[in-house]
Amino acid sequence: ALLAFDTGPANAPINDLMQARLGKPYDAGGRIASAGVVETGALELFLAEPYFAKIPPKSLDRNDFSDMIELVSELADPDAMATLTAISAASVAQGLEHCPTPPVQVLVTGGGRHNPVLMEMLRVSLDCPVRPIEDVGLDGDMLEAQAFGYLAVRVARGLPTSCPGTTGVRACVGGGVVSVPTAPWNQRAVRWSGLFRPRHRTMPQLGRRMQVPPRNTDRTMGQQLWGHSDQIVFWKGRILAQTKAGIDPT
Repeated sequence: ALLAFDTGPANAPINDLMQARLGKPYDAGGRIASAGVVETGALELFLAEPYFAKIPPKSLDRNDFSDMIELVSELADPDAMATLTAISAASVAQGLEHCPTPPVQVLVTGGGRHNPVLMEMLRVSLDCPVRPIEDVGLDGDMLEAQAFGYLAVRVARGLPTSCPGTTGVRACVGGGVVSVPTAPWNQRAVRWSGLFRPRHRTMPQLGRRMQVPPRNTDRTMGQQLWGHSDQIVFWKGRILAQTKAGIDPT
């Protein structure tokens, strides 16, 4: 069985606080947090949020816990960063209590896996090995983009992308909008090294050459070209995935 839900805010509050106080996008290497002390009162107050007791499936928006910064507003930078990092790790530990059986391991993707302070807090909080997802051969920087490419192929083929166990929908459903590029972009493209490339543009510029309507530039797009059975998937003007004939993305 598949159980899918957001455990907590992850790195979002850490990054927001770094930007607000120090003008930096994230706590590189956890250096700021490593010099601080966790404020346990703020940690306990945060974990008392009703969301953590809610049974999955459930999800969060990027800014659902944006007010977390207020919990550490009176703390010095190192202590504030250490506290937010501890909150991120503790929310994962609390979320895993919803699993019907204890996980064998936890694989970490995204920027958090580069933060040794966060990774160590996860290891201390959990009763199983905590490893970066590269340990099983996946790319933690590309996994989300690859997932969107996978979902885009499913949408293009009319396959479901959401099910009751992951999002709480009543039945398996699909989603997304397929936008079919119009000529003359496909007349200017050539087949090269297994991918479609424009003659005089680099790959990140392919979305502009496609002349996709502006309102669809942030949507997944899939289109079979020239009768080939290969499926090519675009996301924000970039080629993310391509399936060869006979390979089923299900």
